Amino acid sequence: MAPRLSRYQRNLIHGMLEAQIFSNTEIAAAARTTDRSIRSIRRNLRVFGQPTAPCLAKPGPTPVLTKTMVEALLYYLVEKPELYLDEMALFLWDEFRVIISLSTISRVLLDAGWSKKTVRGLISN
Repeated sequence: MAPRLSRYQRNLIHGMLEAQIFSNTEIAAAARTTDRSIRSIRRNLRVFGQPTAPCLAKPGPTPVLTKTMVEALLYYLVEKPELYLDEMALFLWDEFRVIISLSTISRVLLDAGWSKKTVRGLISN
């Protein structure tokens, strides 16, 4: 696999393409890359308006817990902050018919900034 183009090379190619007076082979020679890279950047400019294609998908597997599920769980935890993880998993099963591992629930709660300690502090004040 060929190395990625540096920011300098990409800016040089973009500028030369905007000038519209250079051929693909001239641009490739100046940027020390291949004609194929120039065609790819030209296509990206035409289709996306930028030298690189946008990243449409977040890398990794699709999340098991959707945003709606997380919001429902957090709302439920406002009412019952003393729940254990297995009780949260049971709630998600009852509401959404989805089996979620305890570690996934724990990770999602950590990402949301929820903890029993902070909730206890809010309730006692």
